[in-house]
Amino acid sequence: MTKGVARLELPGVRSAVIDAEAYAPMLAKRVDAPPKGEAWLHEPKWDGYRLLAAASRRRVRLWSRNALEWTDRVSHITHAIAALGATSLRLDGELIAVGKVKRGGTDFGALQAALSGEGTAELRYMIFDVLHIDGSDLAEVPLRERKQVLSALLSRSRDAALEEGEWREGDGAALYRRWVKAGYEGIVSKRADSRYRAGRTGEWVKVRAREAEELAVVGYTEPRGSRIGIGALLMARPIGGGRWAYAGRVGTGMGSALLHELGALLPQLVRKTPPVVEESLVVPREAGDLRGVHWIDPQLVIEVEHSGQGNGGLLRQPSVKTLRLDKRASDLEVAVSTPRPGRSKVR
Repeated sequence: MTKGVARLELPGVRSAVIDAEAYAPMLAKRVDAPPKGEAWLHEPKWDGYRLLAAASRRRVRLWSRNALEWTDRVSHITHAIAALGATSLRLDGELIAVGKVKRGGTDFGALQAALSGEGTAELRYMIFDVLHIDGSDLAEVPLRERKQVLSALLSRSRDAALEEGEWREGDGAALYRRWVKAGYEGIVSKRADSRYRAGRTGEWVKVRAREAEELAVVGYTEPRGSRIGIGALLMARPIGGGRWAYAGRVGTGMGSALLHELGALLPQLVRKTPPVVEESLVVPREAGDLRGVHWIDPQLVIEVEHSGQGNGGLLRQPSVKTLRLDKRASDLEVAVSTPRPGRSKVR
């Protein structure tokens, strides 16, 4: 048992037996500005991959947010968590690469390269929550108290692969400006009294600094000239009820490895008709840029950076940042709303 945190007397704690399987994570809603008031804790938004840890009978397994196992893929982190000595454990955090690019101390490109075996960047697990430890279920314990348990747990580790994620109280807007200036992606704000609930409850929210968006891939074009794999990707955003609206095409930002991967993957998803609503195709159809398109089922997610939206909601000057293999199109959010001061309600 982990000394100092095994016998817990906290509001909401209960005894429980868990396995080392994947579990559904709590997610943050996108909002336009950080919430105000003392009821919120704030964290910098890391540029990495969500990583969930689960241990049972001292066996540690790591999972992506969509239940893909990463235990062996980042084995040094698996071993570091095992060395904490917990008999059972659940942790939530972000896998990042500490690279030379000064971007909040992280480098997303270096992270991708390291995971593909093409780079040697230092990978680190930034842990921001603990949900279970040594038979004690903490899901109903308020976040502020869970943070204290996490600090006590990680104080026992001397492994640089594990680090407690930074968090602050105070003026969310000021913290957002400070962290963006330092190069972070934005801010994640969480109710200090929030219990851990799977999905987007509104008690965790996020504000992104850069113009970036996660979109479903709904089609592709054939490569031209010396290009390999594919030409461009067609994108769509969810509009509710399982419907999609066309958001434009993107052909820049994809390296040869990604082009090869997409060239092999996309033909397996081809369909005869567009998976987007007809009215969203009016502008591109008038422009004549849908000729030779291969439509596909909306399953894959790409993250793109862009310069805003133009006519018909199409993205301006988009560039692919990454293919989000840790997400599915069904994970994408439909609406963006700003929380009101006070306790958020579960929807």
